[in-house]
Amino acid sequence: MKIRGLELLRPLILGLGFAFKVVYGALFAWWLSPWLRHRANRELVSDIEGHLYFLIATPNDIRVLHTEWPTAEILSGNLLFTILRWRDETTVSVSPKHSPTQSYQLGSLEDAARLLRTRAEDLNVAFSEEEFSRETGFYLPDFLRSR
Repeated sequence: MKIRGLELLRPLILGLGFAFKVVYGALFAWWLSPWLRHRANRELVSDIEGHLYFLIATPNDIRVLHTEWPTAEILSGNLLFTILRWRDETTVSVSPKHSPTQSYQLGSLEDAARLLRTRAEDLNVAFSEEEFSRETGFYLPDFLRSR
């Protein structure tokens, strides 16, 4: 009996879902989605400026990427930092400027800021083209423990 009732209500539910989707698309999607994305990117940049201020010489040093999730990049010396926010969790990864596909996770924004305040110069030297090409099997946790 319950299944038969659902079968009868199925066209009504699908029709209401379709109508909602059309109304949302016509009235809200064209301005609400970009506005929410812009707002999320602004919040990410604000958090980056608050935690990683020592890496940012000018406001133009932060480059916001147009992706599905709020993402930004900071180029600082030999280092390319990628900051990604997903479900209220902000993670930081670092890669050499000359090889952006070889990235290493630093952890959350707060952990990365704490680590980078003391080790940014060492990391900058280690990720230079000369030093990084000499390293075989570079492993970030070993590097951070060794210094």
